[in-house]
Amino acid sequence: MLLMRLLVIALLVYFVLFIIRYVRNPKRKLMQAKEQNEFYVVDEAENVRKNLELTYKGVLFEGEKYINEQIFSITMLLKNPDQLNDLTHEDIRLVSAKVSTLYPKAIISWKSPVREFLKKEPQKRP
Repeated sequence: MLLMRLLVIALLVYFVLFIIRYVRNPKRKLMQAKEQNEFYVVDEAENVRKNLELTYKGVLFEGEKYINEQIFSITMLLKNPDQLNDLTHEDIRLVSAKVSTLYPKAIISWKSPVREFLKKEPQKRP
C-alpha cells in the first residue's frame, strides 16, 4: 500500500513538472505569439552559437549570429520567404531596430529575398 502511494505521488510530481516545462517552453511561446500576430523574441544572449528567432506580424524570422575577431554581426532571414508579401519596408526596419536594441554593437544584415526587397523603392499603397 505504501509503495502504491509513493508511485501515485511520483506520477503527480512528474505531471506537474511536465506541465511547468510545457508552459515555460520558449518555442511554444514563439508559436503562440506568431498566431496572435505579436512581437516575440527567443534568444540566448550569452550563447553566441545559438541563433535568435523572432516573430512579428505572424512572420517568423531567424538571426544567425557571427563573431569575427572584434566584429559581431547578425544575418537575418525569413523562415518562410513567401510571407515577404505581407510585410512593408517599415516592418523590416522595425524588426532591424528591435534586434539592434538587443545587440546595439552588432552589424545587422539581411539575406535574400529581403535584401532585394529593401533595395526596391517602397510602393505607395492606395
